[in-house]
Amino acid sequence: MESEIKLRLPDRSRAEQIQDDDWFDEFAPHDPAVYTMHTRYLDTAGRKLRSAGVMFRVRQEGDRQVATCKIGPASGDDGFYQHMEWNLTIEPELETRIEEEGLPDVFMDLADGDGDDELFAALRPIRNEPLVTVVEAQFERTAFDAFFGESLLEIVFDIGQFVIDGRDSSVISEVEIELKEGNVTDLLEFGRLFQDYYRLEPETASKYERALALL
Repeated sequence: MESEIKLRLPDRSRAEQIQDDDWFDEFAPHDPAVYTMHTRYLDTAGRKLRSAGVMFRVRQEGDRQVATCKIGPASGDDGFYQHMEWNLTIEPELETRIEEEGLPDVFMDLADGDGDDELFAALRPIRNEPLVTVVEAQFERTAFDAFFGESLLEIVFDIGQFVIDGRDSSVISEVEIELKEGNVTDLLEFGRLFQDYYRLEPETASKYERALALL
């Protein structure tokens, strides 16, 4: 189960101010990892996955390619989200198999995540249908490990654009705080402190939903 908090940032300069702030450094003292991300959100031509509450994407994360399936609400009260999630790193040796069998079948066979039944129920109905790219997003991610209470969190700053019909569109500017190890109580408490300290507004729609709204 993925648990995270999404907050809006006004622009890149605000992200940089937060990253350089002493209060932030108390919780995230180590240098961040920085990645260039290019995401393709996939569905059938008839949007069967979205109708079933399923998000399926392929993302280039630096030098690796990762397919992800999420099941859960596409909006979050007060910026808090919980999803069932599965991931599969697409190694070069898998590409021929994906071409022959289709990404959904390979994903169901190899992905790591919350459980098989829910994943199979989500992807089996579309396994024989071609998937198309619905929308895209490209952004820079700056990721910090942070420690709060008894938990390990990841704080990521995403700055970039949605891509609609091959053209840059609306801006992506947000911070996500994800629970990596520990308990949700620590995540919620830290998220409240972070939001109040930096006077940020919750982001109540996922990137995918915000991109779809631009179509």
